Amino acid sequence: MVRAASYLGSLALLASSALAKEVAVNEAVAAELYDSGLVHKAVMDRKMNFWKTARESGVFKSEQYPELNATKCVNGWAEAIVGDRHNTFRCNNVDLVHFLPHVALGSPGAEGSSSWGWTSDDDREFVAVGQYDGTAFIEIGKDGRMTYLGRLPQVTTPSEWREIRSYKHYMIIGSEAPGHGVQIFDMHKLLTVDPANPSLGCAAGDGYVHDAQCMVYHGPDKRYEGRDICYGYNEDTLTIYDVTNKANVTNIISRISYEGAAYTHQGWVLDPKNQEYLVMDDELDEVRARGPAADGFPVTYIWDIRDLEKPKQTGLYKSKTKAIDHNQYVIDGLNYQVAADVATYRILLLPPQQVVRQQRSGSW
Repeated sequence: MVRAASYLGSLALLASSALAKEVAVNEAVAAELYDSGLVHKAVMDRKMNFWKTARESGVFKSEQYPELNATKCVNGWAEAIVGDRHNTFRCNNVDLVHFLPHVALGSPGAEGSSSWGWTSDDDREFVAVGQYDGTAFIEIGKDGRMTYLGRLPQVTTPSEWREIRSYKHYMIIGSEAPGHGVQIFDMHKLLTVDPANPSLGCAAGDGYVHDAQCMVYHGPDKRYEGRDICYGYNEDTLTIYDVTNKANVTNIISRISYEGAAYTHQGWVLDPKNQEYLVMDDELDEVRARGPAADGFPVTYIWDIRDLEKPKQTGLYKSKTKAIDHNQYVIDGLNYQVAADVATYRILLLPPQQVVRQQRSGSW
């Protein structure tokens, strides 16, 4: 623990850095703080205690939250139920379309984690909603209203975490609950294959992965064209995998840390059709006053991944509102990031590694 404290003190010196750049992984720090599970345990304990307090205070009693219908944002307020301050919300550039509590989605709890959408060939839109005790399925109508269709219960104990992604017309559902395994749900309900017996594989070589984006590679690094690549956000590193081989093997293309690393959280490739850059967030660099986020303003780290074996950090974007940045997703050149609000900004990357930032607006 003395060494751990020493490492933390040394890392704190990075707080004075005005700019961020890629740095080699400090293997000693990684082993002491991250590989050992020390940081992960501290984060988990804090979250579990927070949720325990909220649960005991009644915040998660789903039946207290009514269904809410379409409500316009007017002068910064969306009054979903006239005269009810508990259902009147601050807003900016976002209208409420429809709200259903978890109890209306077949779950007695009001706790959810992750969701993912799927569009059928005839343009019907569906969402798989992760819940404390299973997964609910809804359809979003042309008017934006949700219709609850049914749910897939968990097969073991409930869990605060459930992650969902789609593969073709399947929803792949995972959880950290002991013995949960992986659930595969066919959104077509067609039995042309047997998804109940998948061939399982695992790339465990870099340990804990908080979030990952996996896709078929298309980009300037022709060595990997057409291969299955995963960009992993692994507590203190950006780790890039080649997962073309689905067996229990780990093929790490590159693994790099960065100034200010505290708890690498999530990121997203700017253009899946030409994978040159990605943006990344760190959940705790503001909290722990690390690197460029030492002043408490969220930092979006920008990475040049044109060479998958040698990713480089080319710049950053600092929010103008103090908060903890969380997930972000890029759609049509705009990056939507959740922090104190939903920040929207455009990142233009021009050679040689020049970063131009435009169009930043907050919506909530």
